[in-house]
Amino acid sequence: MTASRRPGSTRSRVAAVVGIGAAAAAAAIVLAARPWRADVGGGAPEDRVRSVCRAADREGAKAADALADAALADPSPLVRQAALVALGRLAPPECRDCVEKATRDGAPEVRAAAAAALGAYPDEAAADRLGAMVRRDPEARVRKGAATGLARHRSAKALVWLMEAGEQEPSAEVLAHVVAKIYERLGMRYIGATQAPDDARANLLSVIEGLKDNVTVRKAFEQYGRTLEFNPRYYVPPLGEPDLRRQGR
Repeated sequence: MTASRRPGSTRSRVAAVVGIGAAAAAAAIVLAARPWRADVGGGAPEDRVRSVCRAADREGAKAADALADAALADPSPLVRQAALVALGRLAPPECRDCVEKATRDGAPEVRAAAAAALGAYPDEAAADRLGAMVRRDPEARVRKGAATGLARHRSAKALVWLMEAGEQEPSAEVLAHVVAKIYERLGMRYIGATQAPDDARANLLSVIEGLKDNVTVRKAFEQYGRTLEFNPRYYVPPLGEPDLRRQGR
């Protein structure tokens, strides 16, 4: 039997994240025909990445312990990252603490994968950890991963963290990603640039400012007793509509 190549398979997801090439993917199909057991600890890092993919695709949640061990203990960041992508797909409840622990990994690519995976766990502590990461992690890729996790979290608190992070984000590229994830969280699609130059930051902040009139955003801030502060520097009323804020809305 050959390994799954469907778009939603773990191999597809990991390949997208860690950049497994066509030759490695072909080798994974050959390896998949061999006798299977949930063991991701042998061989070169690329072999262990393929083992992680097979563990998730074939065993699912039954491979949770092996995936958690790889996520925390494998010496290769590539393998730890792949294991976290797999755990994010499966979201086994018993691995929730393992995923959060991995958000403090020394390798930024591992922290980014852990942040995206942590969004699969619906507790508020997960949202708070992601909120801290999206605002404070020194690596842009990690802040983007945290924004992805917050959009996935789906809670009102996650939406608050996304909005607040957007206003504080110094990088236009990360800010564009945060804006796209806010739109995703609100059930919309952001059609602006996702690879924004630095001079686009003001335009992106205007988008954030406009989203403060969204009913879901307002309710999320009210639910957690947070102040939704308006910045007239970036606010642009919709074309042809009155400035409702100045009319006391």
